[in-house]
Amino acid sequence: MGMFTWNDAYLLGVRLFDSEHRTLFALAHELNEAVIHGENTWAQKNLLNRFVNTLLTHFEHEEELMRHYRYSDLEEHTDEHQELAAQMLKMKQRLEAGAISIPLDFTQSVRNWFDRHIRRYDQLAARHTHHNELIGLEA
Repeated sequence: MGMFTWNDAYLLGVRLFDSEHRTLFALAHELNEAVIHGENTWAQKNLLNRFVNTLLTHFEHEEELMRHYRYSDLEEHTDEHQELAAQMLKMKQRLEAGAISIPLDFTQSVRNWFDRHIRRYDQLAARHTHHNELIGLEA
């Protein structure tokens, strides 16, 4: 089993987010495999760019829904997103500046971030979303 293997413990019950999380896991898996197998810098850059673009779009979707339902911990959740986005952009800059490859500990840190973030922050936001959908709260 790979480092970025999806499992149902990550399901939130928000269809769009579950779908986007699966896509992110698949992209992260591809990136991790490229790092493990020593694929060239161009391939790693390409995979990292695909991952980052998908990740940033996903963050926009999550934050939009949390604003819609007036999620009280939006700022803390957004700070978490910005933390990972900053790490991604820093790695992109390193590759652009001539780094030969992405270090394996980078993909491990991304894996750890996802595990913690989905199980804690996203689960709380999903519960808030479900509660407000049940009571019919509108923005």
